[in-house]
Amino acid sequence: MKSQGRDYPRTLSEVIYNYLKEAITSASLKSNQKIQEKEIASYFKVSTTPVREAIKRLAGEGLIKTSSHKEAFVAELSYKELMDIYEAIVCIDGMSARLAFSRALDVVTKEVEAYLVKLRKLAPGDSVEDWLDVNEKLYLRICELSGNQFLYQIRQMINAQLGRYKPLRFFLFRTSNLIDFTMEKFELLLDALKAKNLEKIQDVDLGAWLRLVPPEDRWIEYQGGRDAK
Repeated sequence: MKSQGRDYPRTLSEVIYNYLKEAITSASLKSNQKIQEKEIASYFKVSTTPVREAIKRLAGEGLIKTSSHKEAFVAELSYKELMDIYEAIVCIDGMSARLAFSRALDVVTKEVEAYLVKLRKLAPGDSVEDWLDVNEKLYLRICELSGNQFLYQIRQMINAQLGRYKPLRFFLFRTSNLIDFTMEKFELLLDALKAKNLEKIQDVDLGAWLRLVPPEDRWIEYQGGRDAK
């Protein structure tokens, strides 16, 4: 169904899927929290069938796990999953950047420069959440400019998974020099883009994601602090 140029979900299961996905990726639903099928069905005034369809779809994306008793729970956060997410992003962003630079160098240069203006204004302040939001939009925009719709779709799906780890990322960026490190990378990238120096562009580690993965001891530190609350 379309109205005033906007797309709306076509089925009840898609409405519920979007509702649950947002609740999980925003951490409104916590790790290992049980999904209450009947309560959700009652909230949307539907049978449990579209709820189960939505749960099945989310389970396929790894956001929900099901037990042998057909109960559904929010998938547990894990250091291994976080590593897998970052490694996937390194591959996707690296390929997307190479395609974007070769297909739309001038547009990429303007986009990076515009986003850097926003990031510079946020970097000195305390708004880590806003800074990370703009940072993620920049990576997604470069991926979009690659012109490869499948890379862009995969990147969006991975972003949903990464969203579950936002509290951890806020913790890391508040307690380290990761913002300075990332800003330095972006400044080097912009200089290379303006010079149209493709060799130097390739030397700049745009992904730099693996440097942002917390060592396991920081993961344990974060988990311990969260559990103590």
